Amino acid sequence: MSPAIRAKGAGKKAFINARLLDPVKQTDETGGLLIEDDTIVKSGPDITEDTVPEGFEVIDLGGACAQRLV
Repeated sequence: MSPAIRAKGAGKKAFINARLLDPVKQTDETGGLLIEDDTIVKSGPDITEDTVPEGFEVIDLGGACAQRLV
């Protein structure tokens, strides 16, 4: 099962080690996403295993792409 499918539903998820692509800003970087109740609340290179807030389920994407939609 892919991480995107496991993340569906209420709760707090932290995707780390993601390849973050932002076509508007033309960036390609490694970082993470914090999701609460199906809403991205934070994304960027500063989200790592060491910086995920308490209470989030950590899902390691192992370098897989995550395209920013906002």
